[in-house]
Amino acid sequence: MSDFYLDESGNTGDALKIGASFDSFSQPIFCLSCIGVDNPDLDEFIKSIKKKYHIQANELKSTKIYKNKPKLILEVIEFIVSNDLPIFIEVVDKKYHVVSNMVNLYVINELPDYFFGKEFSLINGCADFIYNFAPDLIFSHFVELCKYPSKENLLKYLKEINSFSNEYLHLDQYARFISESTASNIENVKSFPDGEDSFEIVRKRFTPIPDQKKHSDDFVFMLPNMTSLVNIYARINKFKNGNLCNINLYHDEQVQFDEILLVNKDLVESIQFGSELHFPQANYDFDQIAKLSFIKSEDCISIQVADLLAGIFMRYTQDIIKGISVVPEIKKSIDLILDKYPGRNGTGVNIVSTQEIVDCFVKKTPYIDLGFHVKKATKVLKSISLEISELYTMGWVGMISMVASMHPYIKNSIMDIRGAITQELPIIIFHSRENPPKKTILFVPYRDKSGNPYNCRVIDLNKDSTGKVEVSLLSEFSQAFWFLIGNGVLPDPRVGRLLEEKLIEWCGDNLIKL
Repeated sequence: MSDFYLDESGNTGDALKIGASFDSFSQPIFCLSCIGVDNPDLDEFIKSIKKKYHIQANELKSTKIYKNKPKLILEVIEFIVSNDLPIFIEVVDKKYHVVSNMVNLYVINELPDYFFGKEFSLINGCADFIYNFAPDLIFSHFVELCKYPSKENLLKYLKEINSFSNEYLHLDQYARFISESTASNIENVKSFPDGEDSFEIVRKRFTPIPDQKKHSDDFVFMLPNMTSLVNIYARINKFKNGNLCNINLYHDEQVQFDEILLVNKDLVESIQFGSELHFPQANYDFDQIAKLSFIKSEDCISIQVADLLAGIFMRYTQDIIKGISVVPEIKKSIDLILDKYPGRNGTGVNIVSTQEIVDCFVKKTPYIDLGFHVKKATKVLKSISLEISELYTMGWVGMISMVASMHPYIKNSIMDIRGAITQELPIIIFHSRENPPKKTILFVPYRDKSGNPYNCRVIDLNKDSTGKVEVSLLSEFSQAFWFLIGNGVLPDPRVGRLLEEKLIEWCGDNLIKL
């Protein structure tokens, strides 16, 4: 196999242009995908599938297909998997991409010796903390510093990060490290000379290196396109065992960024990382180099397939973040890829985001060694639901960060279990039946040291207004509910309305309706 085809989805360019709500103008995810093709049947298959599903357009695009023709997507994925076509996918949370740069610039700038070898886990932990808990001003002021670097602005910004992290010292180990690192950097920056000399130091050491746009004097910062291409290139290098001399990379035409991508490809090829940079899924030491060309997608079905893959993963990840359910065909398509390409030889999916979102892509083995088995859990769920529905209505959400952003009390209540929260299970919310409700209680699943993922953290938003008997009843229901989802008896809550329909079948609709 010598030909690999790349295309992207969710491109909004300069990472500093992230919008007032820091979601890149409602496109928070960038995805670059690549497919290796040596199968002459792919073109004919795509032509037949377009005819079968009445696709009149010249190109196969995910924009409308994702919502309107999920069965088409599943058939394409089944073809890719059954024909062993290698795929390489980079999914980048743009806000997390920015945060990772912030951590590298202001926290890991001068890493102490005792952290040698632990940089990546440390960067990820600090990035997760800032992503989940930093106020919006931390991000908007970072954008200002990148645009207007100076000693004065840098000191002001470092003090701002230090002050924010100090608020969480008693709750999070990464807050302590960020506090200590920024305090050290503040003293270091104070010693910088004033004037033009300090400007150069700040620009070179404390702002991301920009790339110049083609035919323009403008610069762009932190293009996820560039880092994603470099990562996929290194993963193909791993997949081909370093034998790249006859390899061709064909990327969809890039009017604005083709020269930036070529320059950074040349740069990574020229650096010898050796043992300093080792990843099991990628090889950044290039003994041989591949050729990168840009071609129009309408002229190449393989690039259209790469675009389809990128669009599927971009939209699926955005649905996860927003708590939107997906249809079964899309979920099955994602699972087929995750099962087929576990990432051992460079292929598969790399997620650049918080651990919370990464865990949503990891299929974990259900934990079944509990005090009650499926039959008992089912009986508990059905028998308790009638009693609960007289007092409460029930709902659920998928991401704890979405709920925590609504109420600071929630953030503090989960700080000690943040890394152990069972991401594939929903957070359950009970509202008392008054209008407006007088009580709101959250039940958050988390793993204990034994690996049991059905432990229950109770968060009473009305501060201990609920009696112990009620809490015990709701906890028992929640754990049975999670157990049945975890063992496949109840449907995955992220797949359409199947879980809601099953719950109504078992318990009636009074539990989930006002």
